[in-house]
Amino acid sequence: MPSRRRVPDRRLGGPLTKAMKKVASDTLAKRKVEIAENKFLDKKTQPICTFPKLARLYLEWAKAQHRGVKSDEYRVRQFEKYFGSIRTSEITPLKVDALAQERSGTCKSGTVNREMAVLRGMFTKAIEWGLATENPVQHFRNLHVEDGRCRYLTDEESERLFGAAGGTLYSLIQVALNTRMRRGEIFRLKWKEVDFQNGVVRVVDSKNGESREISMNETLRTTLNGIPRRFGSVFVFPGRTGEHLIDVRKGFQKALEDAQIDDFRFHDLWHTFASRLVMAGGDLVTVRELLGHKDIKMTLRYSHLSADNKASTVQLLDAYMGTKASRAVSMSS
Repeated sequence: MPSRRRVPDRRLGGPLTKAMKKVASDTLAKRKVEIAENKFLDKKTQPICTFPKLARLYLEWAKAQHRGVKSDEYRVRQFEKYFGSIRTSEITPLKVDALAQERSGTCKSGTVNREMAVLRGMFTKAIEWGLATENPVQHFRNLHVEDGRCRYLTDEESERLFGAAGGTLYSLIQVALNTRMRRGEIFRLKWKEVDFQNGVVRVVDSKNGESREISMNETLRTTLNGIPRRFGSVFVFPGRTGEHLIDVRKGFQKALEDAQIDDFRFHDLWHTFASRLVMAGGDLVTVRELLGHKDIKMTLRYSHLSADNKASTVQLLDAYMGTKASRAVSMSS
């Protein structure tokens, strides 16, 4: 029987050995898996972009888009310190979770959530600009936030604060306590938006972009009437250049120290406004509308303050039942 002669494979330049067949078989199997997982034929090329470059482009975009850029800028600078000069493609969900964990050790959950929202927004824009192919923050779920802060001025603290604050700061506090305006909205308030004739203040430059009207009470009317028109400015509270105020943090903190008031922020004047409405007998639905809360849960943080009002309302039953009892006695007589 004639011996079989191995026919050389001209394409490979020699005979196909078992080892070569094994390599070819393994390679084919690997490629099939990659094709099934969209990792081979549909593989995307990662764009080259460093995080500092993305930070610069994002801040330039943010300055032209919204007024909260100062807080965004602070957060972006924190990201730069953490990530350094690495490429955007090197920022993985694992690195994002590590950042969130590190920040949660020194910040409140709400702060971490806001920071992650900015980082997520940065990568959303990066994908739109062709500087990234994936968003490593997309998986992040907001940390649990405890019930909202409800720090408000007591009547005694309010008297001490007004005694320590003077001039522009005094007026600022009065406006904040008698409206639901945020600090930035007060700073940007213009005289043309103060309508003494109809007794309203029109907020056209709000945080969410929605305009609204605020009815004046007598305290607010008196306060606004007493503010001098300075520097020929269109703003109710102008700075030295005639543009609107930027910050009163130092003066406000000094007044708090002089008034011996602890753990209080300017935004807590908002809580004081809401708390006083509830304690004065305002129902939560109306308070919600005045505060502009989208969710009633935000307003419910003040519900415990209406306990006295509820108690006095329940006392009306005694008067009602007493009147009915008196009528029954009269009729029987």
